[in-house]
Amino acid sequence: MDNRYKKTPSETINSRIEEIKKAIKIKKAFIALEGWWSMISSYALLCIIAYYFAPWKEIIIDLRLFFSGNAQDILPGNFKFLEVVPIIAAIIVMELLLSILAGIFGSICVGNGGRNALKSMKPNNILKTLFIVVVAEELFARWFFLGFMASDPNLGNYFYVLLIAGNGIWAWVHLYNYEDPNKRQLIRVLPQFIAGLFFSYVYVKFGLMATILTHFGSNAILFASDKNQIWDKKELRRLLTLVVFGGAILILIWLQVDIIGLFKQFVQFDEKTIRNWTTNDFFALYISMYFVINTVFTFMMYDKNSSREKKEETVFIKKMVKIMVAAVIIIGLVVILNWGLSFFTNSLIWKSFISTIIVVLLIKHKSPNAAMRTFWTTIPLSMVSFTALIILPFSSCLVFLIVCGLIVETINEIAK
Repeated sequence: MDNRYKKTPSETINSRIEEIKKAIKIKKAFIALEGWWSMISSYALLCIIAYYFAPWKEIIIDLRLFFSGNAQDILPGNFKFLEVVPIIAAIIVMELLLSILAGIFGSICVGNGGRNALKSMKPNNILKTLFIVVVAEELFARWFFLGFMASDPNLGNYFYVLLIAGNGIWAWVHLYNYEDPNKRQLIRVLPQFIAGLFFSYVYVKFGLMATILTHFGSNAILFASDKNQIWDKKELRRLLTLVVFGGAILILIWLQVDIIGLFKQFVQFDEKTIRNWTTNDFFALYISMYFVINTVFTFMMYDKNSSREKKEETVFIKKMVKIMVAAVIIIGLVVILNWGLSFFTNSLIWKSFISTIIVVLLIKHKSPNAAMRTFWTTIPLSMVSFTALIILPFSSCLVFLIVCGLIVETINEIAK
């Protein structure tokens, strides 16, 4: 027998190693493409929201005033808290487009910036870290310069000087995102400077909280590209389950409840109206939003925070007990949180929003992409659930949480 073409053991091992390396590269390439799809589709979704719901005429008039040196003529936004969301979407759409073009221009002028220090952040804490950083940056660049200093009678006439100074310092600090000191040319932070101008307009029009949300929303689009899970057959099954099973439930709900009307009421957030909602109203809105939001973000190929490892099967009764115990604990925590927040505010929407932010920041994440999924999906759903838990009596809260928990658990089981 001719052994001339037989591989030695070491050659076989080396060949296998090369095959594994090639497979890993292919997998990474697919994950990178999926990350870009998450980012681009998220941007497209904001474009749709902005196109259909944002008051473009007013926004363009205001921006024209702001960039022509007449910021003092901009009237404060007379919108309810959640009604500002389409306007924030419109600002992010414009800001990101111009910032990305500025980034491309900078790369053409001075080349690639190399490794970014943000890549070294731990994924499980990225949402908390980013939130703290964004709040600190907005307090410094917007509130301190455009709020605190601009309120001084001796400095009030120098609004645009303060704007350029605060925004310029804020943009300059971003040079230290580049790990290589030789790559820290000023033109690299032109995107941040442009973004800061739009954030400053939001601050003038709507105040600090809207500015923080705009800034974080912009970052959420960009960080969506950084994912580490590949979209596999399990995700496809989950998507089909959400479409088929969720679609059937939505049809049943929508035949009995005016979901669009409930959604509009929640966005306008008139406390007197919402305090008269029943358990069925909260349930219908939550489940409808759950299916729509999760279907969209599963289609966008966002990472999940849940483990993909196989776990031991749990019988239905045990799951029911776990859901009921979790429901009681959640209600107890909401009662304590609501009591604590009552010392600072009696506003229902602020209690719900602050409770939501606290919960969201406690979640650990498997990737920046998964963290951004939490931002886009958990905040609106938690706003609805916390509002329900603050308003409804204990028995209704228990029913609300158990039914919602069972539906979510059923979706997860079918998708396995």
